[in-house]
Amino acid sequence: MPERPLAGKVALVSGGGRGIGRAIALRLGREGARVFVNYRVDRAAADACVAAIVRAGGQAAAVRANVSDAGAVRRMMSGIRKAARRLDILVANAGVAPIERDLARVTPALWRKTLDTNALGAFLCAQAAAPLMSSGGSILFVGSVASRLGGNIGPHYAASKAALGGLAAWLGRTLGPRRISVNVVEPGYVETEMSASFYRTAGARRKIRAEVPVGRIGTTAEIAAMAAFLVGPEAGYVTRERIAIAGGR
Repeated sequence: MPERPLAGKVALVSGGGRGIGRAIALRLGREGARVFVNYRVDRAAADACVAAIVRAGGQAAAVRANVSDAGAVRRMMSGIRKAARRLDILVANAGVAPIERDLARVTPALWRKTLDTNALGAFLCAQAAAPLMSSGGSILFVGSVASRLGGNIGPHYAASKAALGGLAAWLGRTLGPRRISVNVVEPGYVETEMSASFYRTAGARRKIRAEVPVGRIGTTAEIAAMAAFLVGPEAGYVTRERIAIAGGR
């Protein structure tokens, strides 16, 4: 394989300024892709990610859009079309994880907020990205093992991530003839800004490690490595798959 297997490719990572999204954006940039780093509010984080990619010799730019807003997503994709003429890789990573474990306290508003970002946002990005993939491409959704196990955030979050599996199955079948692969990575416990509340005490960390067969918490770099593989040239025959990266959970 070439040292930069994604050289010449154009990628968009939604929610790319922090956490797993940032790690994926940096990895794709290191492997040669021109990376558009999407953000909704935190421009500084997106700019920092872009700067890190550029320092490493890559190409990147920050693009703003609320992924749950169809008009904003269309405008973002139009800007990418004007700047790069096409899109080869979409990593739909943007998400929210408001913790509410009490079923009675999961309100319709909380449900809608979570599904709008995590599920609708992924759909809108894929819907708008597919026309830009005229020569084939890869769509990757960042899900969660909560879609299978229920997780520790709440039913709204588990449902929002479970939706991605069905979406990938449908899109993978319909977009396959156009040589567009569609997959889902499903991280388990991974240390990010979003999940920081889980790891605040030594006792909490011990409890979490005890739940994981390999006995440790995952890293964003491990998720990014799998993401880069799935959108890369060696995974061209992989589509409609849900791949857990969860230490055996």
